[in-house]
Amino acid sequence: MPIPIKESTFPAFHTKQTTKDAFIYQELPLPISERHLPTEAMMHDEADAPFNAWRQNGDKVAY
Repeated sequence: MPIPIKESTFPAFHTKQTTKDAFIYQELPLPISERHLPTEAMMHDEADAPFNAWRQNGDKVAY
């Protein structure tokens, strides 16, 4: 394992990959049962709320 991370928990996040994050981004597409890094998904419903509100917002600025 390239970095000494013992576990990962995440309510919600969106970010761009960097070289230092490569290991984590290789793990994320894998089913949780196949990851080398123990992972627990938590607060799924609560985490979706801000993203759903953002998606429905008609005032977003297109970049």
